[in-house]
Parts: sequence; structure tokens; C-alpha cells
Amino acid sequence: MLSREILQRSLPPWHETINWADNAQAEDYRGLLLSYISPVDIIVIGGKRIKEMPQVPDGGTIRMLTYAELVSQAESELQWLLRELSRDSDKS
Repeated sequence: MLSREILQRSLPPWHETINWADNAQAEDYRGLLLSYISPVDIIVIGGKRIKEMPQVPDGGTIRMLTYAELVSQAESELQWLLRELSRDSDKS
């Protein structure tokens, strides 16, 4: 199985909006880390994201998520897991 490292950065409440400077900083972090660990995915979490910025800008290994998106994704994954576990228990 391929191992991947994840660096997660939660922006402080006073940093209201994730912007391109945050993406550039994440790119810098990845550049520094690549000599120690590879591959590395980075998740930046904040209150809002500028409208022009997608969740996954160009490279695909940096994700820019709002707290609401993170909670929504976690809820979706939990619901999927519960359905799978229920399906497995029905087969027994």
C-alpha cells in the first residue's frame, strides 16, 4: 500500500478567508517537507474561501476547505460507513 503523509493547517479565527497567499504558503511548506517525507498532501482549513479559489487548486495535493465543507465531508463519509456496516451485518 502506498503511504502518504498529510499536513493539516487550521487557520486561526481572525484569518477569516483562505486566499491565494495561503495556497502559496502551503506550497512552500510542501517544498520544505519533500526532502524529509514524500508524497505529502496538505489540507488548509479556514472559515471561508475566496470565490475564485477551488477546493483543490491546480496541483491536486493541496486542499483548501472551509470548516463547513470539512464537517459536511466528514458527515457524508460517516453515513457511507454506517450504510456499509449495516449492509455487512445484514449478510451475517
